[in-house]
Amino acid sequence: MGFCGGTGSGFVRLEAALQILRLGPGRNFPKRTQDDVKIGCCDDSVIAADDHRIAVFNGRLDYVDSLRSALGESARAVTNPAQIMLAAHAKWGIDFCEHLIGDYSCALWDGREKRMILAVDPFALRPLYYWQDGDRLLFATEMRALLSDPAIPRVLDQKMMADILAVQPCDPMRTMYQGICRIPGGHSVIWEKGRIRSERWWRPEQLATLRFRSDRDYEEALREAFEAAVACRIGTSEPIGTHLSGGLDSSSVTALAARQLAAQGRELTAYTATPRHDFTLPQQQFGDEWGHAALVAERYPNIRHHRIDNDAVTYLEALQAREMAHEWPMIGSVNLRWGDAIERDARDRGIKILLFGQIGNMTVSYDGVELFADQLRSGRWGQAFLTARRSVRSGAARWPAVANETARLMLPRHIHRRLLAIAGKREMGLRDYSLINSDFAEEAGIAEAANATGGNMRNVPHRDGLAFRLSVLTRMQHNFGDWVAATRRLYNIEIRDPTADRRLAELCFAIPQEQFIKAGVPRSLLRRAMRGILPDTLVDERRRGKQSADWTTSYAAERPELQVEARRLRHSDFARTCLDLDRMEAMLENWKAPAPGIPADPMEAIILMRGLAAGRFIRRFEGGNG
Repeated sequence: MGFCGGTGSGFVRLEAALQILRLGPGRNFPKRTQDDVKIGCCDDSVIAADDHRIAVFNGRLDYVDSLRSALGESARAVTNPAQIMLAAHAKWGIDFCEHLIGDYSCALWDGREKRMILAVDPFALRPLYYWQDGDRLLFATEMRALLSDPAIPRVLDQKMMADILAVQPCDPMRTMYQGICRIPGGHSVIWEKGRIRSERWWRPEQLATLRFRSDRDYEEALREAFEAAVACRIGTSEPIGTHLSGGLDSSSVTALAARQLAAQGRELTAYTATPRHDFTLPQQQFGDEWGHAALVAERYPNIRHHRIDNDAVTYLEALQAREMAHEWPMIGSVNLRWGDAIERDARDRGIKILLFGQIGNMTVSYDGVELFADQLRSGRWGQAFLTARRSVRSGAARWPAVANETARLMLPRHIHRRLLAIAGKREMGLRDYSLINSDFAEEAGIAEAANATGGNMRNVPHRDGLAFRLSVLTRMQHNFGDWVAATRRLYNIEIRDPTADRRLAELCFAIPQEQFIKAGVPRSLLRRAMRGILPDTLVDERRRGKQSADWTTSYAAERPELQVEARRLRHSDFARTCLDLDRMEAMLENWKAPAPGIPADPMEAIILMRGLAAGRFIRRFEGGNG
């Protein structure tokens, strides 16, 4: 499913590492050797070499015609992405990644300079990991290949586990294993003569702000870039599916894909997860997204629409099925059941590509609410007041919430918290959203920061709205990249996310924030751009869709099995150290379904599922989940 290689003595058993990575049949793997460097690949990864260089590529290149034009005549007939890498390196040197667009990870050995370059795309949808010890560098697209080498110690990183349990910003280069590093999105790792450095080559914060003449120009630019991003990801003949919720992101991806596939005479299989039990939600949310999704499916006759129950499989069944392919704790596991059920059904139907809209909240459907904070921080008080008034008039905000946000931004933290206490309110602390053992949090040095942030990225200080969006995307990379890789391994399905298209994202980052919250309406730009492509019901919907809205019923049915899982964690020394198992068992014992008409608190499920998933990961590491 990727590639691996190394310098120095390299992998002790390169063939064995490639055998671990492979998905398809066969035992003969393309390999290249130069000097003391050995690189091999499997499945759909490709490799190329010349007299002094080796290039290996895993993933997909987009906008290839424009890249070939930039490379010149010598590259016009080249189709192998690894050969294109060599041509790009010859023209641009170590900066060649800046010119590659797509979902990819890659490695390039330059024998003349004795230099290895490892790199991934800006959103790290094709992960790449490495380990170094002196003149020995090993790298692979999955950690399982690295861990097959006897020289690499198999030791959990306890600080990373603490950050995960406390929902803190993680070091983007760390993994769950000490000594094994990952390459963050939009970065290169360069190894030369035993020395290694990381360079960030993707810098969207340096983009110039776009200034178009009219609102319509912004709408047309977004729609055109979005359509191009979808076109890059639908392939030419492969069976293709999509997640279709009632929200803007997945609905937009689905509608744009359906339009393009219809022109090719192709169908699109769309999946919507729905509740089958009663539930109650706050007024500003809706939990059954089938009606909204069905409106999209009805609009495009080539869509084949399928309903998947939220609890189509049990939580533990889904967790057990997926965890052997994951190299990261399944912390976002409340929606695990229906997510895995969709992919199982897609596999059974022969679907090879599944479209997501996972990154859209920070790109195409960004809500723009940081505009108010940016205006306050920069002293533009009058503009901030106008922004707040428009949000209140549109129904997106209320004046008490505006006052609280102003106090949060402008007052010292301890004063703001004291004012909340006087008003009978409080912000969440670490115990409110995590089952981490308090002693473990203190020893890891994260307790104070975790209590201050309350698990909310908006409580982490950021320079401006763009910095906030980029930090959220960095935080997502660990989980989403691991999910994408695991889905390929489990079901031979490639997940593609048009909202993570680099050109589309850069456009969104360059558009003024005011366009995203025009007239006080969050996500205004995508609403306007998709008017006429999506049904008006979806475009005008202000409520937020709530996934797994009926979790309380299915959770209650599984409680005995979950209690058994919690008791098993007591057999692990590390689980007892990092998790508050007494509290976990008490929550499971005392849990009661809310009274009819009273919304359930989703935080209880989030706390428990995150703790149980982390515990399962620990037990699997220790060999105890068999």
